[in-house]
Amino acid sequence: MGTKRLEKVARVRLTNRDQQIVRLVCEQGVVSATDLGAFMAATSGRREIGQRTRNGVLARLRTVGLLTSQRWFFDTSALVYPTRLGARWVEWTGKIDRPPLSVLNHELTAAAVRISAYPEQLGWSFLSERVIQKDQIPVGSHRPDGVASFGRHRSAIEIQLSVTDIERCFRVIDSHLDMFDAIHYWATPQA
Repeated sequence: MGTKRLEKVARVRLTNRDQQIVRLVCEQGVVSATDLGAFMAATSGRREIGQRTRNGVLARLRTVGLLTSQRWFFDTSALVYPTRLGARWVEWTGKIDRPPLSVLNHELTAAAVRISAYPEQLGWSFLSERVIQKDQIPVGSHRPDGVASFGRHRSAIEIQLSVTDIERCFRVIDSHLDMFDAIHYWATPQA
């Protein structure tokens, strides 16, 4: 759906920041409201976006039908999901489902790594695992958690939150060596 048509139907003007937020949420699948606030601050060049401003932007995007949110009771931050309309608007054809609880920690970590380490305003482009197409990764190869590009330089992004055996780490790294210029391996201290 085109931006102009959506604005006309909803009677709401979508800013560049609004459009960036919807794209980010569709690519990640789920993002915490707190992380979206950090993204808004980074893209506007401001030091901090207040909770009221952040919530107002998210409320406007929910009203237009681009985002939906669900609050989990074990955490204080709302988790924001794309709607099917939002996914169509950014031309993403993947399936939109609420991710299982078991993968939320990984999804949110991937979003945080993307925002903090690969900012668009510094020239990075980033594809999350959800939008990496099959034709970009050969059959049988390990799909990275993301691909960060800076000019022609492409890096595979791996995020490890749990302890894993060293052989598996080497297999993952070996599968990326032929396709990427570098491998950025993010891991928690215990991993």
